[in-house]
Amino acid sequence: MIDFIYKHKLIVLLVLLFLVGGLWIVAGEDEEAPELTVKPGFLVTVHKGDNTYALLDIKNTGNADDKLVGAYLSSTDAARAELHDKNMTRIDSVALPAGQEVLMTGDPHIMLIDAARGIMVGEKVDIVLDFEKSPDQSVVFTVTQADGHNHEH
Repeated sequence: MIDFIYKHKLIVLLVLLFLVGGLWIVAGEDEEAPELTVKPGFLVTVHKGDNTYALLDIKNTGNADDKLVGAYLSSTDAARAELHDKNMTRIDSVALPAGQEVLMTGDPHIMLIDAARGIMVGEKVDIVLDFEKSPDQSVVFTVTQADGHNHEH
């Protein structure tokens, strides 16, 4: 009889530990996380060998900060994509604070370096955004504006 009571209490204890552990794991899934929405603005037309830029908005409706840490092209439209500030200087990241929208409309922006070909009005260019915490997001930009400037660095 004592063995039965002991085994019964042990089983109850193990079930409780399992349930409490499971609740702790479920509670851990509600950790703070960024929730990003990307709205492409436009990509400026460019001639072969020149540089151009892409403008966009990123909204973080989550409850944790994130960072845009890079961008790359899913095609060979340009040699590379970089994050730049208003002085056309390369930067390592763009802060995306929780609950805020970041307008990447010049400071900062995405720079496409050394276009492999001319990119003209109406064309689409796919740029992949690389975030510190959030998954990469592919964003399709439609070339909609020509500004007549050569963006040399």
